[in-house]
Amino acid sequence: NAWRKQYLHLATWWRNLQDQMGSRVREQYRIFAAGVAKKYGTVYIEEFNLREVAMKPAPEGEAVKSNSSTYRQMVSPSVFRGALLNALHREGVGVTKLAAEYTTRRCHVCARLGLAETMREWNQAESVTHRCERGHLWDQDKNACANLLDMGMAGDGGKQQGVA
Repeated sequence: NAWRKQYLHLATWWRNLQDQMGSRVREQYRIFAAGVAKKYGTVYIEEFNLREVAMKPAPEGEAVKSNSSTYRQMVSPSVFRGALLNALHREGVGVTKLAAEYTTRRCHVCARLGLAETMREWNQAESVTHRCERGHLWDQDKNACANLLDMGMAGDGGKQQGVA
């Protein structure tokens, strides 16, 4: 009976801590999203299926557990995207969803020269940074943002823009 009482106490305590951390993360996302909504008139967002990002390999699968698979649970990308879209909608900010294909892989520096398709293969999960065949070194997330901004501005009149 004492063990059960202690177990229930610890389980309740653990759930409470999880709820507190989730609330803190959501609040940080709301604060960030409100700042983005006040700063920009149009925001470009990659349109992709978050379910594919959150998929876990089968238990019997050969996939090795990586840091990214752990972080996806901690950062909750769907919660972040929801908070961002809510703030943008509330403030009347324009949201343009752009195709996500190759935004991380295409070099934002030399893509204008048509060299993006000749870039050698690299495992994006192993390295955050990449050097293209022309020697340009970039972080894959910053590179994707630059590509999205270029894509969005190509269809927009050059207004003040944001990339999420």
